[in-house]
Amino acid sequence: MAMNLIEMHCFPVEPGAAALTEQEENGYLKEIVGWELVRQNVHSLRKQLWFGIFTETINFFVELSFIAQAEGHHPDFHVHWNSIVIELRTRSVGGLSENDFFLAANIDALVARNAPKVHFRSPLAASITAT
Repeated sequence: MAMNLIEMHCFPVEPGAAALTEQEENGYLKEIVGWELVRQNVHSLRKQLWFGIFTETINFFVELSFIAQAEGHHPDFHVHWNSIVIELRTRSVGGLSENDFFLAANIDALVARNAPKVHFRSPLAASITAT
């Protein structure tokens, strides 16, 4: 598949259009970083990010919301004081579409721009592991 997903943009998906096959999902998954492919009931992508302080979490959330709005593809968010859980799926197909992977790549780029503020695992878990 080897494509630059960051250069792609979301497009309208008609209700009833086919969701990606598991083989297509697996191909796209290789192009994004740190996302979990959830295949329970409706297929989705999930990523959790941790931050050092509350304001970093909220600032990231605001930047992410502008990207989602510009792409016209809106993830589900679970915002906590020091973390965000992002869930992507295309409701009109009842699963995953290319749009989910395009938006995931844009979110990955946002994560890269915000490094080192963003962590892929809880700083608390890292300190527990280190002791």
